[in-house]
Formats: sequence, C-alpha cells, structure tokens
Amino acid sequence: MGTEDASFTRLLPRDLRPFAAVAQTLDNQWVPRGLLTRMIDEGLSLDDVRAEREAVVRTEYLRAVLNAEQLVVNRMYFFNNPAVIRDFAQPGPGREAFRALLGSGVLVPFLYAEDSPIDNDAGSRISGLTGWAPWLEVARETEMSCVRLAWQSSEANRNAIARGLNKRFHEFVMSLQSKCYDGGDQVFASHLGLPPDRATALGARLSDAAAWAFHADHWVMREDFYTEFVVDGKPAEGRYSRSKRFAGELKQLIDLAYNTSLPETLDRYPLRPEDSLNRSALQEWTPRTERQEKPLGEAEILEQLVIRRTAFDLATNQLVVPPLGDLGLTDIVQARGTDEWHAYMAALADVVGHPETFESGAQALQRTYSALLERLARIAGDNRRGLRFTTGFGFNLDFAGVLLKVRWFGGRLFYRQVGTPPSQPQRTRGMSRVVVSGDDVETQAARRGGHLVAVDLKPFDVEDPVQFLREAVGQLEAAGARRVDRGPGSRDGGLERDLGDEAA
Repeated sequence: MGTEDASFTRLLPRDLRPFAAVAQTLDNQWVPRGLLTRMIDEGLSLDDVRAEREAVVRTEYLRAVLNAEQLVVNRMYFFNNPAVIRDFAQPGPGREAFRALLGSGVLVPFLYAEDSPIDNDAGSRISGLTGWAPWLEVARETEMSCVRLAWQSSEANRNAIARGLNKRFHEFVMSLQSKCYDGGDQVFASHLGLPPDRATALGARLSDAAAWAFHADHWVMREDFYTEFVVDGKPAEGRYSRSKRFAGELKQLIDLAYNTSLPETLDRYPLRPEDSLNRSALQEWTPRTERQEKPLGEAEILEQLVIRRTAFDLATNQLVVPPLGDLGLTDIVQARGTDEWHAYMAALADVVGHPETFESGAQALQRTYSALLERLARIAGDNRRGLRFTTGFGFNLDFAGVLLKVRWFGGRLFYRQVGTPPSQPQRTRGMSRVVVSGDDVETQAARRGGHLVAVDLKPFDVEDPVQFLREAVGQLEAAGARRVDRGPGSRDGGLERDLGDEAA
C-alpha cells in the first residue's frame, strides 16, 4: 500500500514470523543495571552517559539483528535512537544493508497509531529529530512491511492499543501491592538485588505505586509513573532520583513491564538485553498471550533440564571473533545469508519447540552458534580486533526470586545459586532459559562483545520453591556438578566470570 509516497505492506500480529522478537534495548530509557546504579549515585542524566550507553545499545541491537528471525521495532526508535540511525544517516553500504533488512521483512516497524511509516502528527517534535530526514528517504525508497494492532479503522486500532498495551501496563502497576503478599516482597527484593531486610520497605513503596494507579482517572502511562516515582525533572532527561525511595528498583520493574507489553500483545518474544531484569521478576501467574502456553510441572522441568544425561558433543575449537560493536550492519546482513546462520536458526527453533530433548538440542545450538561465529569472523576479516574464547552451553531456572545457573564448559558441569526463596511455601511460576556463552572466565569478553545466546524456553510451576530448589541442587550434585559461589557475580552473567581457576 502507498501512503504519501511510502509503499508498504500492512501486517497484523498474526502475520509475523513465528520467532519474531521485540528488543528492549532500543527503548530510549533502557539503561544497564550497573550503569543505572552509578547514574543515581552520581546524579547523572542520560545525556551525561550518552556515549557509554550508546556503545552498549549498539552491541545489543546488532546482537538482536543477528539472532532474531525477525525484529519488530517501535517506529519511533528508527529515527530517535543513534545506535540505529548511524546505519542509514548517509548513503552508502550501511544504508543499503538497512534497506535490505527492511525490504526482506527482517526489521518490521510497529505503528502505534500512525497510518504509514512516514506519518508525522507531532510536527517539529519529530521533524526536528536528526534521524527523521534520512528515515523519510529510506522509507520512500524501500518497500517494507509494517505491523499495527488493527487496520480496519483508527477507532479499532485505538481500542486494540487500549486493551493490549495501556490496560496491561495499568493493571500491572495496580497489582504491585497484591504481588507483595505471602513473601512476594522478598521475591521482588531478590530479583532487584536488595537484602532481605529491605523487602518490607520495598513492598510498602510498591503499595504506594499500586494505590496511585488505582486512584488515577485515566490509564497511567510510563511517563506518568516516572514523574511520580522515578525521576527528578522531565522523564526524557533521564535524571533518576536519589531522593525518591527505591527509584532505581521501581524503574527496572516498570521498564520490564512496559517492554513486555508489546511482545505479549503481538504474541511474540521479548528480547531482553544483558544486565537487565529477567521477565520472571514480574511475578506473573497467568500467561498473558493468546497462545496460553501450558507450563511444565516441577517433575517435568527437572527431568528435561537437570536429570536427563546424554554424551557431550560440543564444538571445542577456540574462536577469535570481533566484538559485535566493532562490526557494521553490512557484516550482520552478510552473516544472515549464510548456511551457518540458517543452521543456527533451525537449531534454535528446535530447542525452543522441543524442550523435552533439551540437552541434545542445546548442544546442537552450541555447535551451530560456534560455526556462525566462525563464519562471522571470516566475514569481518583480519583487520578487526578479535576476542578469544570457546563456547559452552547451559540453562537458567528463574523462580521465586532464585536464579539457578547451570553451565557445561569443556565437558564439566558447574552451577551457581543466586538469591533464596521465601521461607513459607508459595505456589509460583518460573521461567527456564537456554544459554550459550563464552567461557573466557577471566575477562567475560565474549559476553561484553555481544556473543551470547539467551532464549526463554518454557514456563514451569513450582508448588514449594524451597523443596524444588533442594531437589534441583541435589540432582545437579549427583551428576557431579561443582558449585561456584565465590566472586561478586550477578543475576545475569557472573557465573562464567566467577568460575576462575575452577574451569581451567
């Protein structure tokens, strides 16, 4: 369809590819957890950390383009995010690569209320952005696909937005108080890295937020929440408050809820960046997607991920691969066209679609991902600095504020427990996650360079988190797993870094 000289195909959510994803990292408020802490401590704004943040966003963006079958991106991010704009700001190979991704439907703009990818109802607020003019050029030159919740009328789309996005977000904020009952405040505190003795105070602050949303006479938006609980000054400035209680913690929870609303509404996958909260921090009990994926039980998740053993068949060669942030979009596009990339996609689909054969599937994923990285290194050539590592694989079990991380490196099994479950039994829902990561244990250069696969597998239900953790750890130790506790670690990453000499 053509609108104001832009030709595009209208997609509905059901038209997206099965493994389409939405990347949280392009959110203009997303900040890595470590950087967020420093910003609050030092009173820094988003502008003060622009270069440091943009480097991380760029790496995460290229990781998303490399690893996702299809990437849905809020249209606004194409022309207000420097990490994206740099590829098409000027004519040249980068712009042609960007156009190729748009034209092939790998990058799909999400239209919130717009009728076309070049609509501008906000006047100079949009036309004054540095990325707007080159975006217009690209959009008018490229036959792309755009997705919207409804196309039959503006009213139908507004209603779909209200039900799918606004209502979800508003209800999450209102539910924060009840989610703190029966030890839920301890679960929130564990996810957020707070000591147990601060859980009650955190719960009280979350109750304040829930009451605020309950008494609002309109859908509460994230900007409203930021103004009330998170920032000093205008939300767009990103000066996260030291004086507002638990501002950083509330920001992380709200950002996670905000950025999962769109993939849930589209019934596709949220692509969470490194150093950010896991989705299980939302403490969801009822699935919020149309697929209503049936969760596994305790016995099934233990059988599929922990107990079942097969012979190791891993790629063990050392890789020398440039950091993704050093590569151009042209390199990523070329890599996506290789046999290695297609084999990796097939392995990824298999391990996500058939968790009952997790160990063999995850090993195939590790082998194909290693082959893809080797091919990517050849595409990049010898004139780029290289990171040296081999890859291992494993899984995470995230439930009731506990993160159990398990990794196979060099044929040896390691695990680490982060957090403790509430003392009283409470039924909860967890999430399993497959991970392929580098075992450069001293530097974690592979992880920082963007060479990581981390994909949600299956939700699972736990009746008694304390007993379930005891059983999982018992099965791991019976299989010869070595527990790794030393080092600061983190909820995301950390195990590889903290292995130290253990993996030698």
